[in-house]
Amino acid sequence: MSRRLLIIAHHFPPSGITASRRPGGMAKYLPLFGWEPVVLTRAWRRDNCNYDPTIVPNLPFDLVRHELDYPIPRGLSAAIEQTVRVARPYLHPYSFLRTGRDAVNKLLHTERFDAIWTTVPRDNLLDLACYASDVSGRPWIADFRDVWQWIPNLFVKATLPMRLHHERRVLRSAAAITTVSAGFAETLQERHGRVVRTISHGFDPDLLPATPPSIFPRFNIVFTGGVVLGRPNLRPLLDALGRLIARRAVDARHVVLEFYGAGNATRLAEMFAGHPYAYLVVDHGAVPRAQVIKYQRTATLLLSASHPGMRGWNTSKLYEYIAAGRPILSIPHDHDCIDELLQRTNAGTSCTSVEEIEGVLLGFYREWKRTGAVAFRGHRELISRYSNRSQAGELAALLNEVVERR
Repeated sequence: MSRRLLIIAHHFPPSGITASRRPGGMAKYLPLFGWEPVVLTRAWRRDNCNYDPTIVPNLPFDLVRHELDYPIPRGLSAAIEQTVRVARPYLHPYSFLRTGRDAVNKLLHTERFDAIWTTVPRDNLLDLACYASDVSGRPWIADFRDVWQWIPNLFVKATLPMRLHHERRVLRSAAAITTVSAGFAETLQERHGRVVRTISHGFDPDLLPATPPSIFPRFNIVFTGGVVLGRPNLRPLLDALGRLIARRAVDARHVVLEFYGAGNATRLAEMFAGHPYAYLVVDHGAVPRAQVIKYQRTATLLLSASHPGMRGWNTSKLYEYIAAGRPILSIPHDHDCIDELLQRTNAGTSCTSVEEIEGVLLGFYREWKRTGAVAFRGHRELISRYSNRSQAGELAALLNEVVERR
């Protein structure tokens, strides 16, 4: 008989943002390891989110989900919500927490579950999972996709001591803590004085291309997602391309640097302002996710931006890139988990200086000129360890351990 897991997630498919991928991937593959998910999430519709049912492809049609539908706070409710946001930001949005507690109470009369899992950084999910554990007597696990100090938001930074104090208090009752990188695990272990397990980000194996293209008509370098101005500065990439073009090692007619993602135009204009080779940069804006995956698979190179100094910072997009089966160029070296992942899987390389980028690009360009493509040399067996299926297996093993030791 399968065990049942209550997954508490604010974002979940069809909400089409990155935060939906981890809980969606776990819900999709956990049944293969003896755990049936029951999902508690917000009711996501076309009018309240970036609606994208394909964010996690092929989710089981019979997935049990309970959706919280609450109106936008108005009048007194809005005043209470704003007060909570300022005075107790870890409980915001309070309307979700209040509605969630009511839903948990009702769930106990209709559903059976053996454990509870939530994924944050949204604070009130910790409170909701803790509450569900208290009233049900079932163990709960807290999963951290991010840690608060690396979130680039001034209000978050201003309220960080308050948030961390609350986090320490709530997590005392958690049966286990997990996170996505060794660096984040170290941070959380220092904060909470207990072991933190690592279950990395990953890719959905359903996204692995069946037949990768064999010929690439352009030497196109593709970036998908949002550009954060100055974190890092991608201008050295254009400097390196410019130097190669200036000495005629690369033909500018063959090269294009393409960006796909909402809201990048202004940041790219500022980043590359006044650059003599800015004409190589093309901003395509936001495109549907299915198209993003297509453009990743047909890129000669995929461009990733790392954030050195942010210990453990890791983007789920990098794993999506790996699934696309195209070589990855990460700028700059982070001397941390991204460098380590690319080296271990041989899925790409990291560069920092203009000279280093120039040398790597020249090698790739010469291969492209000679063969019509740049081969992907990733180690398939190692890459498979970063699939959502593999991560669900790791979580299932931890859940079994937590349940059996109670």
